[in-house]
Amino acid sequence: VTVTGFYTQFGFEGINYGFTGILISALLSVVMPFTSMFTSYMSRRAEYRADRQAVAEGYGSAMITAFKKLAKENYSNLSPSKLNVILEYSHPPLDKRVESVEKAIKEIK
Repeated sequence: VTVTGFYTQFGFEGINYGFTGILISALLSVVMPFTSMFTSYMSRRAEYRADRQAVAEGYGSAMITAFKKLAKENYSNLSPSKLNVILEYSHPPLDKRVESVEKAIKEIK
């Protein structure tokens, strides 16, 4: 597919190709936040599953200790807003991860 063919496939015939690039980037800037929120949600969900697996293998208390150490060393925000978590976080907040690990430890015992 040539560059010209690429643009005509999207219906951009007879338009300056530089302008179509601007239009496509504008469209992507509208779509990307939504796809980013979805991929971040899936990533957070995978982290919870990975934490649960680590608890099942006997590393629950060590994980809690590591989470607390990481929070202290990295000056983590211990109570981020829910909206900020939805929009920006690819990993669950540490307080939620500690709660999840503690719950998993109780369920396994």
